[in-house]
Amino acid sequence: VFPYEMSGLSMDEIREHKSYLNQIIQDMEVSSQ
Repeated sequence: VFPYEMSGLSMDEIREHKSYLNQIIQDMEVSSQ
């Protein structure tokens, strides 16, 4: 878990970052099968 409160990011930026990370994780899971 990243310290979002201390990073100064807006909620929209945090949401974009989370969806970006989720996409990477999904890609890694697919490629590892």
